[in-house]
Amino acid sequence: MKLTFRRRGNWNPYVTQLYPVSMGDLYQRIAFLEVSTPANPILRWGHAIYFGHVVPRIGGLLSDRAAYRYLPKSAAYLPPGDGMTTMLRAAGFADADRRLLSGGITQLLTGTRS
Repeated sequence: MKLTFRRRGNWNPYVTQLYPVSMGDLYQRIAFLEVSTPANPILRWGHAIYFGHVVPRIGGLLSDRAAYRYLPKSAAYLPPGDGMTTMLRAAGFADADRRLLSGGITQLLTGTRS
């Protein structure tokens, strides 16, 4: 099952819909891999250049130019910091966790239905 957090203004109704979806034996655990902004200023600067300029250019050459121009902007819709884990816990995923990967440029959000 594929779900995405992008292009959502109000997150709470969306997150609460995850719990009923996970009611079957097959979907008791959820995981999302998303972009993040590194806390380290040097990594943040390099990530801003790469994700904001390089990725859209390369992606535009290989695929839909408009989609790759929008990709960095879509990350602005993601809740900051641990906001997503707070919402996941409130929606019934008591062990929701956020792990920063690759120096903080990506985040892995996980949770198990309680």
